[in-house]
Amino acid sequence: MTTLSSPVAKHIWLAVVIASACGGVAVIDGDDEGGGGTGGTTTSSTTTTTTTTTTSNTTTTTSSTTTTTSSTGGAPPIPPLVQMDMGTVTPGTPMSLMVPPNALGLIAFLRAQTPDDPAIIDSVVAPDQVALVAGGALPGTLLGYAGQDIMTVAVPMTDEPQAMPFLTGTWTVTPGGGPPPMSGSYEAELWYRQTLDGAFHGGAVDVNVFRVGNVASDGYMDQVVSGALQGFAGLSLGTVNHFILDSDFAFINDANWLDLYLETEGAPGKPALNLMVVAGIDFGDLQPLGYAPSIPGNPLVHGSYHSAVVMLTTGDPTFDAGVLRHEVGHFAGLLHTSETVTGFHDRLADTPECDDVLNDPCPDLENLMFPFAFPGSALTVTPKQRTVVQASALYRGAVEPGGGFAEPLDEGMMAAFAPPARPRVATGLSRGLAGIGRRLGPWRQAFTSDVARLLEAHWCQQGHGDPSAWLAAHTTPEALLALGRDPDAPGYVRQRALFHAALGYQRAGARLDGAALRALRAVAADRQAPRLARLGAVLGLRRVAPAGLEGLGLEQDADAAIAAATR
Repeated sequence: MTTLSSPVAKHIWLAVVIASACGGVAVIDGDDEGGGGTGGTTTSSTTTTTTTTTTSNTTTTTSSTTTTTSSTGGAPPIPPLVQMDMGTVTPGTPMSLMVPPNALGLIAFLRAQTPDDPAIIDSVVAPDQVALVAGGALPGTLLGYAGQDIMTVAVPMTDEPQAMPFLTGTWTVTPGGGPPPMSGSYEAELWYRQTLDGAFHGGAVDVNVFRVGNVASDGYMDQVVSGALQGFAGLSLGTVNHFILDSDFAFINDANWLDLYLETEGAPGKPALNLMVVAGIDFGDLQPLGYAPSIPGNPLVHGSYHSAVVMLTTGDPTFDAGVLRHEVGHFAGLLHTSETVTGFHDRLADTPECDDVLNDPCPDLENLMFPFAFPGSALTVTPKQRTVVQASALYRGAVEPGGGFAEPLDEGMMAAFAPPARPRVATGLSRGLAGIGRRLGPWRQAFTSDVARLLEAHWCQQGHGDPSAWLAAHTTPEALLALGRDPDAPGYVRQRALFHAALGYQRAGARLDGAALRALRAVAADRQAPRLARLGAVLGLRRVAPAGLEGLGLEQDADAAIAAATR
């Protein structure tokens, strides 16, 4: 039985049944302008400064360059994002929002006044009385709206006629339902996005990058963020701020993954995307390269369990940009085109579908939101997927053709988090990282094409499908162990191979000893090996043969992620 002490149960509890641990990879199209206009052009000015400011016990602000980005065309004549603060609400009490003509979509969220209480949105009803969310779930999908402390919902996420085009009039959002039952009081806000004519006219995504100090440089993350966001669904990259996380967050698992989100409390920008860059992630059989907290996330509130996307770095900025773009897709409200559970899709008519994503030649393989994304994928986005992103709260928008982007809603308040704030922006990557392919090494020749693709893909597991079982059925522990020791293979591929080699011996009922045990110990103890490869060996030993970690001194390893994974 699944309990709330397990990471899988907590992912379900936080309504990340679909979003948790998902990613996309490969070619990034930096010129995807979407279907609704181009927005204002940008200009920038640069000054050089140096500052280091400690802002909390666990977060430090660092910056060396300030680049301000603004759009020509002047301030919007109407606010792109409009808020209705509902104050204190109780379960079962409907909340109404009158949405005027020319709105693109709505965003609603509630937060428990008692921390960690259940937060559930039971229904969202359109002006024509059609329920787009019912019984705390998005009908026809695996997505539920039962969470812990906070819950966020958005329209559109599917292409019902009430959602695309967005139906104006009085929308009703009702908290409540369960299990678990809701009680007590909640703070609620309803928002809608608008333009002067109901069309998308561009916008800028501001990003707060929080990273453990040694995982990547500011410059590397600038490449990743620019590659992921510049041109995504017609959006531009706005201001990028860099912060340093304490080494306590180098390795993320069931013990600290919720605390990581809380590090964004008081971060600058509203709306803004918070990106947490860590060294290692362990969720049972899944060591993902990134995950989103919910579908959608919440760029309007910092310091909540819906406030950030989490990812690793692999040393390949193109790969990492693809992972991030996929996760931002979830954060903005995109579902997988096809799920690992047969018969579940995203309910957008223009995305292809596949009923067996592990075995079929799927027509949606090249789509950004396919649950297993592979190097070389085009990461395509359909017009209706762009509509979902463009209606979201992710960005500061323009409201008319050629118009300027709105200023942050919290403008002038950045000093509350990091005085003096020094925003940083990535420049010089006008096409992101478009067209830069990944080198596919000779290691692939030892496997069938299907196995090789899965090994180098980024997995998305929602507690339903089991790619690890598929992998075990289509290869051998010996082959995986050899791959894990190959210095020419990417570190993240070696991590997956070593961990699943250990699991493979366990699945086969064989004892992990002799040469296999020595090989795993050797990689775990090799300070010259890539961090991710070492993590794969450590996690495999910890799962299958914990005594194999004894005598290696890894509890005090200089790499905080290795030390934390060993303990």
